Amino acid sequence: MLGGWAFYSKPKLTECNLPAKWAEQNAFYCHDDVPLMQSATIGSATTSVPTSALTPAPPLLGGYQPIKDVKDPHIEDIGKWAVEEYKKQHHIKSIFEFKDVVSGESAVVTGIKYRLIVIVRSGGLILRYQTIVWEKAWEHFRQLGSFKLYNH
Repeated sequence: MLGGWAFYSKPKLTECNLPAKWAEQNAFYCHDDVPLMQSATIGSATTSVPTSALTPAPPLLGGYQPIKDVKDPHIEDIGKWAVEEYKKQHHIKSIFEFKDVVSGESAVVTGIKYRLIVIVRSGGLILRYQTIVWEKAWEHFRQLGSFKLYNH
């Protein structure tokens, strides 16, 4: 082992445990049952390419990705926290209450940045706001980045 990297003079290659249909059509080999090559069609040509070339890239650091389940209790807690924090910062004493998170995105930063669309009841009005909350859960830290009317 050198600097965290392991070097092997001869890696053990074995036939993969792939479905018979694939094994008949393609020459695949694996190391510890992980495919090294897969068949791919590019234009009208079919070729074998490294598995890593077909694997979707992880989300970019800092790039927003859609939140799949805005009804997740943690996401709803962040939305509710954002409304309460906005009320506290702006000394709002009238009715201004969290109702729902309707959509959102998150970005991996030093922690997670959430951009949520929340429904708020203010007096007799139902309004949509876009809020950005930065959270570092391991430090029990949340910061309200913005909270503004959302007219889309």
